[in-house]
Amino acid sequence: MVSYKGLNTIVETATGKRSSICEIGITIVKDSKIAESKSWLIQPKDNSYWRRNIEIHGINPEDTQDKPTLADIWEEIKGYIENKTIIAHNTAFDMYAIADALAENGIPLPDLDYFCSLRIAQKTFSLLRYSLSPLCASLGISFDQCHRAGSDSEACAKVMLKCLDKLNVSTFNELEEKLKIKRGNYKEGAHCGQKSIASNYSAPIGVSLLA
Repeated sequence: MVSYKGLNTIVETATGKRSSICEIGITIVKDSKIAESKSWLIQPKDNSYWRRNIEIHGINPEDTQDKPTLADIWEEIKGYIENKTIIAHNTAFDMYAIADALAENGIPLPDLDYFCSLRIAQKTFSLLRYSLSPLCASLGISFDQCHRAGSDSEACAKVMLKCLDKLNVSTFNELEEKLKIKRGNYKEGAHCGQKSIASNYSAPIGVSLLA
């Protein structure tokens, strides 16, 4: 198996607004092994929830009424992700949700790179479904609690490990070249999403961090 270090992150939201983050989960991978998982319940704006969102993840206003806001807890979370390479499952939602939530709170984007494990799995395995729960079932990955950020981030990490092992790549640069993709990033306050194009970007997969 390749030597993979990375930070895998997942968010849950309280309403239809992407900025309404109510939970963030992070799983750290070091030397291709899960080293730590952590999650934070976060009080969304006005502690307001939509019933549909509660039905999906089970988090409700009572769970977050005494929890910190994103602005209150951001410095702790930023310490895990700033200047790191992170992986999220469906970055078209998660990374834009984080960007929207930070903008709503007047917080600048941290510099970081990211990859989407959903899109990488689509290019690695021939399966019928690639959302996290059925993907984990197809790959034989244990999954404790769907749509809770801590459990989802750990599942995301396990999916990424399976993809890297199948592709037999040992750096993020090799991953980009093999799949003809370019990582997304937050850089100098701007957000650029992951692209399905060839890339000459070179950086090791071994960033030291949490994931």
